[in-house]
Amino acid sequence: MSEAQAVLHLKSSGTEWVARRGAALAQMALVTTLELTIFENLRSKAYDYAVATEDGMFIRIRVEAYSSRLAGVERVECILELRWTLSADVVRQARASKAPVVLLVFDADTAHGRYVRLDVLPAPARGARSVVVSLPASNRVDPASLKCLVAELRGARRQPAGSSAA
Repeated sequence: MSEAQAVLHLKSSGTEWVARRGAALAQMALVTTLELTIFENLRSKAYDYAVATEDGMFIRIRVEAYSSRLAGVERVECILELRWTLSADVVRQARASKAPVVLLVFDADTAHGRYVRLDVLPAPARGARSVVVSLPASNRVDPASLKCLVAELRGARRQPAGSSAA
């Protein structure tokens, strides 16, 4: 694969070790970077974890993973935009959530991760069964990006309904 590739549509390899590795990478990023408390979600298939900040803000997290080795992808971190297909119902549930919902997608082989907020995506078309979401390189799962994301979510939570940021 050329480093010049701008867009790559990924999919889960469907293997259990990839899913377990993705979950472990998500937990490590959330706990060590942000010192969040993680609660495993056992009720909804729309998200995997609820995390709480020290000031009481909750964020719902969905985790997906793939294997770049099994997909034959090299240097996934150099690709400008990754795309991931989700059930449209997951996006619908995220949009209806009172808490922010974030999708984390990890490469189980390299630990490279990206994120996207699902609760602010446009509504899926009526009758749509799936939605393709974009994971730009700027939304990399790293300490600085995650701290900025949480700060952004805190700011949005403090704004009165109907107001806009200046």
